[in-house]
Amino acid sequence: MNRLRILTEKDFRQNIVVFVFLTLFILFIFGILLLGTAVSPRTMGFIEAESSFLRFFIFLSAIVLGNRLVVKEYHNRTQLFIESLPVSRIEMVLIKYFIGLTFLLFFAVFTLLISSGLSHRSDPVSLKFFFILLSRSAMFCYFVWSFLFAMGFTGRFRIPIYIILAFFLFVISITSELNIINEGPLALVMSDFALERYTYPARQLFQTFLLGSGWLALSLFLSLINEGSIAENLARPMTQREKAVIGIIFIGFILSFTLLESKRVKEPYRFSSDAVIASGKEPIEILYLEYNMKPDATALNRYLENKIADLREVLGVSKIPPIKIAYSESLDRDKFETAKLISNDGILVRANFKDIDNWCTDKFNAYLAGAILDNITRNRTRHAPKQWLHDGFACWWAYGGFTMGSDMHKTLMLRSMYLLNEQGLNSEAIKEWPVFRERFGEPAAEAVAYSGLAYLQSAKGYEAVIKLVKSVFGRDIPDDSRETLYEMFHPMPVVFKEATGEDWEAFISEWTAWVKDMATQPEFRARLATIPAFKGSINILKKEGNIRNIVYDYDFSQIPASGYICSLLHKKISPFEASIYPEELLKEEQRIYSGSVTNQRSLTGKYNSGERVFLALEYESDILGIPVRIISRRINIE
Repeated sequence: MNRLRILTEKDFRQNIVVFVFLTLFILFIFGILLLGTAVSPRTMGFIEAESSFLRFFIFLSAIVLGNRLVVKEYHNRTQLFIESLPVSRIEMVLIKYFIGLTFLLFFAVFTLLISSGLSHRSDPVSLKFFFILLSRSAMFCYFVWSFLFAMGFTGRFRIPIYIILAFFLFVISITSELNIINEGPLALVMSDFALERYTYPARQLFQTFLLGSGWLALSLFLSLINEGSIAENLARPMTQREKAVIGIIFIGFILSFTLLESKRVKEPYRFSSDAVIASGKEPIEILYLEYNMKPDATALNRYLENKIADLREVLGVSKIPPIKIAYSESLDRDKFETAKLISNDGILVRANFKDIDNWCTDKFNAYLAGAILDNITRNRTRHAPKQWLHDGFACWWAYGGFTMGSDMHKTLMLRSMYLLNEQGLNSEAIKEWPVFRERFGEPAAEAVAYSGLAYLQSAKGYEAVIKLVKSVFGRDIPDDSRETLYEMFHPMPVVFKEATGEDWEAFISEWTAWVKDMATQPEFRARLATIPAFKGSINILKKEGNIRNIVYDYDFSQIPASGYICSLLHKKISPFEASIYPEELLKEEQRIYSGSVTNQRSLTGKYNSGERVFLALEYESDILGIPVRIISRRINIE
């Protein structure tokens, strides 16, 4: 017993600075946690603060102790002196183990007593609850110290092992149904630490005990096998060859995970509510939430069943991705939102379809058709050279473009006439379609794209449009470099020539001439003449420090008595030329009246020097039925 006391004193004297530092560190951190809890008792209770302390700072203290008691001693080979004394190797190892475990348990129990005492007034801790907390804390300390003690004997390989273990747990958590937070040591100190007052977590305690015992057995094996020579060899610095091998193994893990993840079949997203209408014919689900909305959801389901069946036949695809529509009362009735879902979850659109008989079903159908095209082509049709066809077909299909005399056809053509009279169209503009959309606004650009398919139908027939659409959207598009190679050898002029037999440049010229010729008809000429001339400006005004004002104004040739609803659209953007989607834009709306003293407005303090922003001015045109974009700019604020 005397030699065990001497060994214990030796380790304390050798590491006295570390023990003092850790004691002060633990007391300081725990004091900060208690102070934060006392100041904000509604945010976190004292028992929850104890849970956070165990998870982070007991674990951190164990890392420091393991490095000091094991790693440093074996790295410096000072254990060889002790092994020359009449002391068995297992005694030396167990003394180190129990010193570390005792230190951690002492502070776990000490802090638990304080937390329980402080919470007595607001949240009393019964004796049984205290012993449940004590068992959780003690078993967690046992596992943490056993694990880190064993890692200390792995020497130069402990960091790679940490990384591989963390990576392995991550893979397990996302590729299986196992939730590691609800199992083993993590479950002991996680969310229900401060809640479960009557039942011991027997399964988690047993799991943690087995894991801790396994790591303890590993540490004894590494320290005792071949008279400790393995632990001594592992403590030496890592060679370049070993570093290379570990790097290759780690890269192999990453590649294997990537392959497994791509092959794993994920469960598709499902609505958790029972207030859902599910189609028996098409993959459509409609969440209506409120009982009085069920008839509207049923009517929308019937409408979409027919539309989706026809769309699938036109595109020549075997199946359509799952379509989920969620009722959202907060949205404007003509606005829709698409949520981002993972690969096989399909499409989730939020819309306010209340009173569906008076709802904009055709506009929603166009929006949904565009989302379907995005999904089945993995967003490839959002690439600039073919995006015009994406926009044009969504409108052409939804609004019945094949019915050339419809009112909606005339409205879309009127919008196209107005824009093409103001702005010419050529192959470069179509090639850079996102720029065109941004400059003139999405509704106007979509009308122009629609007019292209309308002209193709009038010149070459309905089947020519369908053949062109199938050649772009009806393919089985791979999600890899093969599609990049395909795009290189099949640009829009080539695809258009193969599908229609027409020259691409000649088609654009004839398309533009056709629209402008139609604009000379009395019906359209009279309506276009009533659209006022307008212009606008946007400037940045420097204020105090980094603050900048956005100053903008509108100038119309004529303003009706009711005025115009005008808007500043704005958004902070990245340094890269990424696309901007309409739903991302913020809007500052105001009504401009005839005879106003000034039409100048300003936005103060929203953006600062050094930021990059998108800015645009629009006004609501009753004649065209859409917002008309006056000006748009991407600005680096200086």
